Amino acid sequence: MDIPILSPPLRDWAEAQVAAGRAASVEALAAEALATVKAQQDVIAARLAAARAEADKEGWTEGEIALIELRAWINDDEAEDAAYP
Repeated sequence: MDIPILSPPLRDWAEAQVAAGRAASVEALAAEALATVKAQQDVIAARLAAARAEADKEGWTEGEIALIELRAWINDDEAEDAAYP
């Protein structure tokens, strides 16, 4: 595996992780970090695909309408909070 080029602070941190026994090597730590980022992106992509499928099935809400509804919910919530000091 090629060693990624890290900034000095990141390399120092990675080397400290290895020295403390929390990682087998800088390369392994970098690979784990990249795998974590990829897994997070995969989850986000799956959620986005599910949301798009739901919107295709149930119908889309225009952005301005969604903002109006959101503002109304916030105003209702604030009014409710004000009613119970």
